[in-house]
This record gives sequence, C-alpha cells and structure tokens, in this order.
Amino acid sequence: KMGLAAPEMNLTAFPNPGNGNSTIKYSVDVPSKVTIAVYDMQGKLVKVLADKKHEPGVYTIPWTYTELAQGTYTVAAIKDGVAKQLIKVVKN
Repeated sequence: KMGLAAPEMNLTAFPNPGNGNSTIKYSVDVPSKVTIAVYDMQGKLVKVLADKKHEPGVYTIPWTYTELAQGTYTVAAIKDGVAKQLIKVVKN
C-alpha cells in the first residue's frame, strides 16, 4: 500500500481474480512517460504491458497471462520513472 489519498492513475484490473485474461485500465492526467509492468511475488519482472509517452486520457490494455502459474501478481503503474500505484491481480 502506497498511502496515497487518491490513486493518481486509477489503475484497475478486471476480472480480478482472473483465469488468464484481464483488462488493465488506467488514466493519465498530464503528458508523461508511462510504464505498466507486472511482477511476481518475488519481485521479478514478468511482463511490460506499456512503456511509452502517453497523452492525457483513459487507457485499456488486454493482458493474457494463461502461461503464468496460479498465484498473486503485482501490476505497477509507473509515471516518469516514479511508481504511482500498485494493484494485486490473482490468477486462479
């Protein structure tokens, strides 16, 4: 938990828990470089879903993770090199 009063990027994943396909949704308030990255519970990078400059707006990314083991993963929203929000996604 990052202790932010209001999550700056409104990062969500649905369905969550999922069975191998989820949609990651997030918002960007000002032009910035955004990275959406997935980590396992050991902190190892599993996948980078986005890593580019974004204009303000709401974005969705389909994420297929059928190859991953059952368990909990962390999705991180990183803006201009600073982690802004973390969410947990459970794979059944």
